[in-house]
Amino acid sequence: MYSMERVESTRAFTRELPGGGYVAIEVTVTTRPDGATACRGELVVERRAEVDRREGHPVPVVAEAMADDAAGVLDALFPIATSNAQVARRLMAQNAYR
Repeated sequence: MYSMERVESTRAFTRELPGGGYVAIEVTVTTRPDGATACRGELVVERRAEVDRREGHPVPVVAEAMADDAAGVLDALFPIATSNAQVARRLMAQNAYR
């Protein structure tokens, strides 16, 4: 028997950052053949205004969340996405390990 999961991705939230760039919550919903779903969210931070990135340079992911539905992912990531201080702290922590 051959079956496939269905995967849908969407940008559920976006806001501009002071000085340029944006913060976004991207949600990926995976639906298994039996109908069960899993949601994964990523909080991404683009510090420049241009949409295009150089090849091999992905948008930084500063937080992730898993939930049963998109609302759960948004509940987990929205407080971070709306706080400039939390976004900055996560970017600094991420850069400290590079």
